[in-house]
Amino acid sequence: WKNSRPASDKRYVVTAQDPFELGLVAWRISSRFDIPLQLQVHTDFLSPYFKKGSLKNRARLVLAHMLIPRAQSIRVVSERIKRSLLLKYHRITPNIHVVPIFVDIDTLRSVQAVDLRKKYPGFDRIILMASRLSSEKNIPMAIRAFREVVKKHPRTGLLIVGSGPEELRLKAYAERLDLKGKIFFGGWQSSIAPFAKAAHIFLSTSLYEGYGLSVVEAAVTGTLVVSSDVGIATELLPERCRFEPRDEEDLQWILCRAVGESRERQESLRFIRDHIQYVTYKSKEAQLKALKETFEAAVR
Repeated sequence: WKNSRPASDKRYVVTAQDPFELGLVAWRISSRFDIPLQLQVHTDFLSPYFKKGSLKNRARLVLAHMLIPRAQSIRVVSERIKRSLLLKYHRITPNIHVVPIFVDIDTLRSVQAVDLRKKYPGFDRIILMASRLSSEKNIPMAIRAFREVVKKHPRTGLLIVGSGPEELRLKAYAERLDLKGKIFFGGWQSSIAPFAKAAHIFLSTSLYEGYGLSVVEAAVTGTLVVSSDVGIATELLPERCRFEPRDEEDLQWILCRAVGESRERQESLRFIRDHIQYVTYKSKEAQLKALKETFEAAVR
């Protein structure tokens, strides 16, 4: 490979989807053949909850601390990640480029909504959650907060869409809190848009996110989103729809107000609609152009 390297007038970049295991492989290739390195960061690994998540995450954090300063270009998917990197690594300011994930807004807005009232009769409003059922999604807190919502709005149901290692434990937890018949598990779905479009509220309680694709997809369909302040939530959602991770009391207060019809609800929906433009691109071509610029930055 070394002897067959292209002529020097051509430019090459080694890129990796994360600054962890894949980043280590990319860095070794970059160093061996003197090729610029680009790292992509899709996870907010500097969140304190990431480190607490597992021993594997702590090992990945060590890799990231070693690799991030060695990259010639860094692509991140949100302003939140950029801010955290700038606070941690003071010498990489010119190298960070925010290139969010592309969300096909027109397609999502045109999907046919699921008839949730027919599927789950007896409820005036449905709160939807859609994610991998794993510990970092903090779904038990959502279940406890929902229990308080039901006390004030008894004709409200919670639909949890997704699959994962926590599924059986979450079902048992809902029963233990006497919420059987109020909480439903919809299993894995290829798209959340038909469900989000029919829901009254989309709820996310993640402890950390790099971006938050399900939050953006739900927002695009016109559903009111309530989320922990992670990923792109700061740029997309008004303050009245955000809460700090693990702040259960604040979540209860926000959900109870959001379930009711009010002028605040309509103002929040307008705010979200107006801010979608800041967290994705109008076209796939626009995103690809931005990605190209991050590669070009690596070889300058």
